[in-house]
Amino acid sequence: MLDLSKIEAGRMDMVVERFGVPELIADLVGTIGPAMAKNGNELAVFNDSVEAMTGDLTKVRQCLLNLLSNAAKFTANGMVTLSVCRRGEWIEWTVEDTGIGIAADQIGRLFQAFSQGDASTTRRYGGTGLGLALSRKFARLMGGDISVTSEEGKGTRFVLQVRCAEVGAAPGERTKPAWTASLAEESGRDLVLVVDDDPSVLDLASRVLGRHGFRVATARDGREGIAKAGELRPAVITLDVIMPGMDGWSMLAGLKGIPELAGIPVILHTVTDERELAFVLGAADYLCKPVDAEKLAAAVKKHARPVGAESLTGQLRNLAELAAAGTDPVRLEEEWRES
Repeated sequence: MLDLSKIEAGRMDMVVERFGVPELIADLVGTIGPAMAKNGNELAVFNDSVEAMTGDLTKVRQCLLNLLSNAAKFTANGMVTLSVCRRGEWIEWTVEDTGIGIAADQIGRLFQAFSQGDASTTRRYGGTGLGLALSRKFARLMGGDISVTSEEGKGTRFVLQVRCAEVGAAPGERTKPAWTASLAEESGRDLVLVVDDDPSVLDLASRVLGRHGFRVATARDGREGIAKAGELRPAVITLDVIMPGMDGWSMLAGLKGIPELAGIPVILHTVTDERELAFVLGAADYLCKPVDAEKLAAAVKKHARPVGAESLTGQLRNLAELAAAGTDPVRLEEEWRES
């Protein structure tokens, strides 16, 4: 909702950079995999030799995640296909499924905010009706568009076209300054902010992430989380949804409304199953509780910027804290070996 409001007000910023397409595809497959598996779907990927493209990586990723999430949700025991090709100055992404399809008289409403095909679809499948509206607006901001063709009962095909602005920069190089470039030079590049009201979660996350070389700061609710994010500029934020005071949804929306903080990857880590809403609001990843501690660490590593020698400092600090707390020597040895 915040992104839609910013677009309507003409205040949505674009960060143009050249990035690797295979790397983006790998990220998308890893993120959407659980949603595909949940409905017994198979995901096929086809890349017609597109190695890199130029655009706003965050917005391209969010558009594709919205399309893939819809395909996974409205398809059961079927096939979802993600393909990419170059057509002149355009990069064309296609998401096709073998799901329930869309009636011809409903297609015109798909890209309206808070709208879905019909009321029965909303009751059966849930959702906010914001994903496609936001995705089309992002596409048009990038000089492209999203089109759809569908046959009821047989499946749906969405095509995202993005104009490839220029090709002079190397993959990963930004074509104009952005706040995230300066953040990479901050001392918080190995810092993870864990926001959760459960002390046991805070303790577990601190120990596990510390073992993997990250420093950890904690907050008990959304207001404290936003304040600490502004003060510390962490590399990644993990965020619970159900908290007293300001909940996780409000904090996520608040972060996206602050230009200096909007680019920090946020991993939702919660008992609720609102994956679609999470991606619509700009979450980088989504983990359902209870989650294996190592999966949490893997997700943080995936979205954090690489850390250097400070990682060893973090590991040693974690071991020293365990030793000071009188931890059993056998466990200390296990922690050291894993570090």
